[in-house]
Amino acid sequence: MSSTPSDASPLFALADGNNFYVSCERVFEPKVRDVPVVVLSNNDGCIVSRSNEAKKLGIPMGAPFYRWRPLIVSKGVRVFSSNYPLYGEMSLRMMDTLFSLTPHMEVYSIDEAFLDVPVGPAEAEGWAEGVRRRVLRDVGIPLSLGVASTKTLCKVAGRSAKRDSRGVRILIGQEEIRSALEATGVEELWGIGRQLSKFLIGQGILNGEKLRECDDRWVRAHLGLAGLRTVMELRGIPCVQGEEAPMEGRSVSTSRSFADPLPDPSALREAVACFVATAASKLRENGAMASGLHLFLTTSPFRGDYRSQTAFCSLARPSSYTPTLIGAAWRLLESLNPENLSQVKKAGIILTDLVEESKTPPRLFGMNAALERERGLMEAVDRIQKRWGGQAIQTAAEGRSREWLTRQSRRSPRYTTDWNELPLVKAKG
Repeated sequence: MSSTPSDASPLFALADGNNFYVSCERVFEPKVRDVPVVVLSNNDGCIVSRSNEAKKLGIPMGAPFYRWRPLIVSKGVRVFSSNYPLYGEMSLRMMDTLFSLTPHMEVYSIDEAFLDVPVGPAEAEGWAEGVRRRVLRDVGIPLSLGVASTKTLCKVAGRSAKRDSRGVRILIGQEEIRSALEATGVEELWGIGRQLSKFLIGQGILNGEKLRECDDRWVRAHLGLAGLRTVMELRGIPCVQGEEAPMEGRSVSTSRSFADPLPDPSALREAVACFVATAASKLRENGAMASGLHLFLTTSPFRGDYRSQTAFCSLARPSSYTPTLIGAAWRLLESLNPENLSQVKKAGIILTDLVEESKTPPRLFGMNAALERERGLMEAVDRIQKRWGGQAIQTAAEGRSREWLTRQSRRSPRYTTDWNELPLVKAKG
C-alpha cells in the first residue's frame, strides 16, 4: 500500500494556538504584543507559557519562576498569573470559529483541534492559510496548521509549522514526509512516550524515518499494537480514531497546591469539597460513575518535617452525586491523623474504578426513584454552572470565602467572564 495519499485520500489538519496563554493575554493588552511575556502556573510557581521573545532569552518551559526572576526583571519580561477563565473562554471562541470552517472537528486540548480538510492536496495550503487568517481576525489568536494524511503526521507538520513564518506546513509528498521524519527525533513523535523513546534510541532508531522503516513484526513484538498504529500512521495510513476510550479502568483527579499552608481544618474541608465537586462534574460530563475515592494530603516538601498521608474507601455503589462523594471524602479526612491535618500545603482527591452510568445495575426496593432525583438535581446544577459559571450554584460544603485559593498576584482581568472586569474603551473627542 502506498503511503502517499492520492487526490481522493482524506486529509487532516492540526490547528494549534501559538503560545496560547500568552496569545490570550495579548488580545486584551496590545502593549505586550512585541515584548517578552511569560505566564505562570498555579501559585505563580512555574513558567507554563512563553512568547517567542521570551524563548529567545533562553527561559525554559516549566522553569521555577524564582530562579529566573533576576533575568526576567533585567530584560523587562512581562509576567502574568494564570487566568483560566479567560483562557477557557478564548478557547471556546477559537473552537467555534474553527468548527465553521471544517465538516468535522475533534477538540484535542484547550489550544489544539484536528480538522477534516474539505479540499484536495492542491488546495490544502490555500485553505490552511485562510483558516489561519480567519481565526486571527475573529479571535485574535495566531495559529499554526499542519496538514497531512494522518493525525500523527499532522503533529509532525504542526511542529514544523511553528518554525515557519507563514504558520502553515503541508506534509503530503513522499520526499517531504521523509525529510520531515528524518528531522524529527523519536522522542518528539506523538504516541511515543519517554520509556519507548529510550528503548528505540538504544536500538539505534533515532528519528521518525528510521521508525517507519521498521519491520511490522518487530514493532508489534516490542512496541505493541499502539506502537504499530503509530508506525502505520507515519507511513500515511490513518489508524488513530477520534472516539474516546471507554471509561472503565480510568480515573478522575483534582488537586491543588496552596499558596500558604492551611492551619484551619474548616478551610481544608472546604477545599476537599471543592475538589470533589470538580471531579464529580467531570464524571457526569463523561457519563461515568466512581466506585472508589482516594484522598491525599502533604505538607511542604521544603520543610524539615515533611509529611504525607493518604486514605481510600470503596463506595457502597457507584456514584457521580456530588453530596455522596463529598461525604465520603470528609469521612476519609476525619480518619486521618489530626497532627497531619495542620500545615497542609497540597491536597487532592482521585475518583477511581469508573464505570459507565448506562451499565450500572438497577437498584432494588424503590432506590431507582432516589437515583433519578439525584441525577435530575445534578443535571440542573451542571446546566446552571455551564451557563453562569462554576460558583453560580454549589453545595454549602464548598464554602464561599475560598481563602485557600492559589496566589495570583499578577492575574489580568477576566475580560470575558466577569461583568466587573469587562475591558473599558475610552474615546477621545
